Amino acid sequence: MSAPATNITPLSNKPKFCETSVHGRVEDVQRYEGIYRTRVICPAVDEFSSPQKLLIRSKTRLGSKDELITISCRLGGYQRKPYRVTDKDTGEQTNVTPVDMTLDQIE
Repeated sequence: MSAPATNITPLSNKPKFCETSVHGRVEDVQRYEGIYRTRVICPAVDEFSSPQKLLIRSKTRLGSKDELITISCRLGGYQRKPYRVTDKDTGEQTNVTPVDMTLDQIE
């Protein structure tokens, strides 16, 4: 028989849709037109994976360079201009519509 689960999160603490938490080290901070853009490098999942780099927008400074932070973010995104690509093997042309994801600090 298996042991009871001890790390169950209560439903009241469950994040809302399109919200997440980010933990990592501040790599760079830039401010442009009143908005801070903080580049964060997150820990790698395992020893064979590369660490992920994220850009988080915020109204206030999230931290200094090399500081570890953990913050809540709202996921967003926008569609960019579509373009056509040709498959080298088949010659088939298709439209590709890129989507850029954004992360904004939840105030």
